[in-house]
Amino acid sequence: MKIIFPLACLSVLAGCTPYPKIEPKSLRFLSEPEGAVVTISTTGASCVTPCALQFTSIQSFTANFAKPGFASQSVLVASATSTSIVDGFTPSISIGPVQISGPDNYDRGRFQHSFIPDPVSVRLNPAQ
Repeated sequence: MKIIFPLACLSVLAGCTPYPKIEPKSLRFLSEPEGAVVTISTTGASCVTPCALQFTSIQSFTANFAKPGFASQSVLVASATSTSIVDGFTPSISIGPVQISGPDNYDRGRFQHSFIPDPVSVRLNPAQ
C-alpha cells in the first residue's frame, strides 16, 4: 500500500509538464526553376521543390538548394518563438515547488513558432 500511493501520484504527474507543447510547423520551399533538391542543415531532411517539410524544432537552420546545371544557393532561415495561452486565462495553483494547472492549460499553453522567411524561395542562376 505504501508503494502504490507514490506510484499513483507519479503516474498522475507524468502527464503534466511545466513546458508548453511545441506545435509542428510546416514550411514551404520554392525554387525557380522547380526541381531543386533542398537539404536542411540541422536534420539532413530533404525534398524536391516545390515542397514542404514539417518542423518541431525551434532552432534556426540553413536551407541548401542544388540543381544540376545551376549554381547552388543557401538561405539562412531564422526561427522566432513565442508562448501563448489561447482563449484567455488558465488558472493554476502553486503548492511549494509543484504547480497544478487547470485542465485547459494542457491544450492551450503552446509554443508558437514561425520561420523567417516563410516560404523559403530562391531563383537559381545557371552554372558558369
